[in-house]
Order: sequence, then C-alpha cells, then structure tokens
Amino acid sequence: MTVSLIATLVGLLLGRASAGAASWCLLLSRSHRKVNNRFVIHLTQLFVVISIGGGLFLIQVFDEHLGIKPRSSPYYAAQFAYAISVVCVVFLAIRAELRWRKSVGLDRRTIS
Repeated sequence: MTVSLIATLVGLLLGRASAGAASWCLLLSRSHRKVNNRFVIHLTQLFVVISIGGGLFLIQVFDEHLGIKPRSSPYYAAQFAYAISVVCVVFLAIRAELRWRKSVGLDRRTIS
C-alpha cells in the first residue's frame, strides 16, 4: 500500500516538474519567438520533448529503485499520476501561450 502511494506521489511531482520546466522554457523564450528566431524555436521544441520524456525515464528509474515490477498496480499508478499532472500543467501553459500570442499579434486570425 505504501509503495503504491509513494509511486503515485513521485508520478505527480515528476509530472508537475517536467511540464513546469517546459512551461518555464516557453515563458523565457517569448521575446525570441516573437521575432521568429528559428534557432530558439527549435531549441525550445527540443527542450519540451526532452523534459517530458525525461520525466517518464525518471519514473522508470525510480520504479526500479523501489523494486516495483512493470505492469503492476503501483507501476500504473505512477504512470497515470504522471500523465494527469502533465496534462493539467500543459493545459495551463497552452492557455497562457495562446493568450500571449493573441496579445502580441501572433494569432493567425489577426494577421490575415
């Protein structure tokens, strides 16, 4: 019971941290993306993928460290908690990003 709870909490924390790092990267690169700096845009995309994938990798490592077998209930609890927390943080980040894009005129509807 406690291993499942620990795995779930780790999934929640790693999900929030990895999606938060991706959101922070989006926030810090706004000025460069506004002037359409392709290098920074691609670097930001790469960082987002690495941060989300890295969180999944860290959950696998942590599960092995705790002795949680793949395809067991604590394993799935950690994966599900990670997915839910990433989705929640990414939803907020996308919402903020869309509002920013609209406010600076990068919205496609305002350009055409």
